[in-house]
Amino acid sequence: MPGDLSWGGVLPNIPDMSDEEARERERVTGREADGSDAAENNKPSPEDEDRKVADDEETANGDASQIPQLTESQSNPRFRNMLSVYVSALADRHRASAQAAPDLDLMGFRLRGDVPESGLAPDATLMRKVLYTCRVFPCYITALFVFQMPLPMVFATLVVLLKSAVARELAKAHHDLNTTLYDIRFAYPPSIGMAVLGAFENVLTPVFTWLGMAAMLRSWWSWEVVKRSVCILFVGLLLECALWTVDLYLQWHRVSSPGIIFPLGVLFVELVGWISATHVAGLRSQNRQVGCVWSVVLLAYSVVSFVILGNFQAVASASDEIKILFVLFVNPMFWEMLTLLPARMLARSLRNNHPSTSFLAPAFLLVAKSSICRVMASLIQDRGWLLACSLCGSAWEVVFRISLTQRDKYIYSCLFAPCVGNGRDQHAQLQNSHNRLIRPAAGFSFETVTDLICIWSAVLVVLMFDLSKDESGKSAEPSELVFRALLQTTCELATDFVCALYIVNFDDSEFLVKAQHCYFTLQWVPVSLFLCSAVSFTCTSGVGNSFRRDPGQQHAATWIVVSGNW
Repeated sequence: MPGDLSWGGVLPNIPDMSDEEARERERVTGREADGSDAAENNKPSPEDEDRKVADDEETANGDASQIPQLTESQSNPRFRNMLSVYVSALADRHRASAQAAPDLDLMGFRLRGDVPESGLAPDATLMRKVLYTCRVFPCYITALFVFQMPLPMVFATLVVLLKSAVARELAKAHHDLNTTLYDIRFAYPPSIGMAVLGAFENVLTPVFTWLGMAAMLRSWWSWEVVKRSVCILFVGLLLECALWTVDLYLQWHRVSSPGIIFPLGVLFVELVGWISATHVAGLRSQNRQVGCVWSVVLLAYSVVSFVILGNFQAVASASDEIKILFVLFVNPMFWEMLTLLPARMLARSLRNNHPSTSFLAPAFLLVAKSSICRVMASLIQDRGWLLACSLCGSAWEVVFRISLTQRDKYIYSCLFAPCVGNGRDQHAQLQNSHNRLIRPAAGFSFETVTDLICIWSAVLVVLMFDLSKDESGKSAEPSELVFRALLQTTCELATDFVCALYIVNFDDSEFLVKAQHCYFTLQWVPVSLFLCSAVSFTCTSGVGNSFRRDPGQQHAATWIVVSGNW
């Protein structure tokens, strides 16, 4: 049997046959070894031959219906006999897949070699694992850039372009106002067109957020389960948009706004709508714990957003050292301890959904954390400090990623060891199928995509809004911004490689294979909506409150940073 008849390397080659097996093969195909006329005369009819082939296929496979349908060019008896012998030989010898030498089909790139399809062999040497990672990782990153990043990046770019266009038009119309980018939106618009555009830009963030929540629930469960929840989310979206529109109308007509009442009303509508929708979907999908845990996650998300964005202006106007401290420690620690940890616990406890979709629970938190972090990093003035921030951030992220399992085990032990009974494992959730893909999806694949998109979105924010990094009012150079983005991108890819190298060698040899499957199953509709929501929210609440117009002086930049108290 020729060695290349292995269906692209999926099945192993048949070993050399003995004389007895060769005679049996010739008997099945109707040709005796001596080629005598008697054998030719006793050759079975085509009907008997087809019946014999079908019997052999059923014996080898257990169910003839599982055999792939042959094409018209493969329907001749000779080919069917060869295929039958081939499959029978495989079944008789019980060839294990680990002993085969198939191609490794990684995200569309076929890699020739002796790496089993399921990953590395359990007893593979350290050097073999290193070579495996070095060979697979470039294809992993290439597929990321080519197939996974374009759609979310296009959506994020459109959001930045729309918001920057509105900001530029407002700056031209109200060039004599000494106010922030956020407050200038409430100045009376010069035309009906600008009024409509400003109102649309004002509700852009809640639209993306509510749609992202609906897409997340639909990714977890079927439409029959989530249709009531989607209706709740739609009503909540209309209420929030109505609140923001009323607030904008009152500001335009110089009517005194009720102050903090509107923000609190918006927060109340968001929390009630999100928690109610998730609770209803959880009850219908037999996930009673979802509503309770999700309420804790959302409350923590509200607190962290208020604290981080409330101090964004002060940090943006502070020295580079303060910005680095914010990027490396303050921002990631707040998000990790208060929001991402309970979100991962929720993701592991989900039931009746595909395991590859559980990562969406911490997904919208990751994009919010990364968006704020990357915009702040783009405001660092000194190139040396930016390099130090990127290197230290990479080292810190490596520690975070490779210690994820150990940290979660410790938290589970502290929280659940006193509660579970004797003989029950408090770490049981860390071994289920939902946990199997959380680190490859949320902690590796999705976080890589998010970081890269947020890096380049931050460059677009500084460039398209025409922001000045200090009070001098000097516009940022595009070449300098691109260099800074490339520097951060290089550090991010190096971080991914080091993490993959460590995890494959010392923790999980099938890690990259799991990450490969995550790329095929990532739900890019909710992912893109979450990214757009985070970018829009950062532009409105973070950048909007940190930059202002100064009509008394002529600056090259449209917006200069607001002086802080640091």
